[in-house]
Amino acid sequence: MLAAALFAAITAVPVILVQNELARGVVIGLGIAGTGGVLCQWIVMVTGTGPLMMGELAEQWTASELRKLRKDGWRLVNHFSLTEGDMDHVLVGPGGIVVLETKWSAHAWDDSWHTDRIAHAASSVSASAGRLRLWQPIKALGVPSPRSGVLLWGGPADAMPNQPEGTALLLHGSHAAERLRGLPTDRLSASQVDQVWAVLDKHTKGRDPKDAARWPVPPSVQELAVRLVASVIAGLGGFVLLSEILTATHSLWITVLAALVLGAGAWPLRRQVRVRSVVTGWLTGIAAVLLLIVVTAGSLALR
Repeated sequence: MLAAALFAAITAVPVILVQNELARGVVIGLGIAGTGGVLCQWIVMVTGTGPLMMGELAEQWTASELRKLRKDGWRLVNHFSLTEGDMDHVLVGPGGIVVLETKWSAHAWDDSWHTDRIAHAASSVSASAGRLRLWQPIKALGVPSPRSGVLLWGGPADAMPNQPEGTALLLHGSHAAERLRGLPTDRLSASQVDQVWAVLDKHTKGRDPKDAARWPVPPSVQELAVRLVASVIAGLGGFVLLSEILTATHSLWITVLAALVLGAGAWPLRRQVRVRSVVTGWLTGIAAVLLLIVVTAGSLALR
């Protein structure tokens, strides 16, 4: 409802005043794009989700950065949980077990405002590493105690604070893989890495489905790009298909009925994570045609 009102406000007057069909189409297209952008910005501002979104994005950056260590014999688990809460990232490799927590800031990390925040993160991740050390499956393997670290995104890499007390590692996100490669490589043998990984993997596969849904594994940047492209293609497909139906039938009722059928068929698939972005794009493309019909009909009625 809000989207329809906003779109009408942006495009109604230009559509009425502009006589050229091509120019009118450009105005309507800009209205669709502008409405989406304004709504997204409004939602982020009103709900205060901006920092949360950046925090989740930073975890995805971290996951992508740490995956670079695979060729060096490291293995990665994201969002590993033993009790209430979770560990952002657990690395297992020749340098031992490393528990990492990701933090993001829009400002440089070496100012006094961030001191308490970094100290709290260091304390939290150290406690997580301690719980992992005392976890019976890990304790039974007799491997060296897990290390802990805080991985920071945002701000220049050369403006990092001093090493906080209570954490073994303090890393800037863009240099994390390089720094971790510099750790001593004699803490875990290849067989011990396999043993630790088997324990973590077994526990991860046995997680409660609700727990897995609450703390999903962050996708890589490449996967996010693929999802975006797939969503855009699906959106264009839905828009073009419904537009062709309208052009062929010249009937608003048939077009609306077709939109309901196409939307209802795709709606149940939105719960599937792998195709959610495609379904979202498809439904958005269909909705855009319906919204365009409503606004065009309203502008014609005002003449």
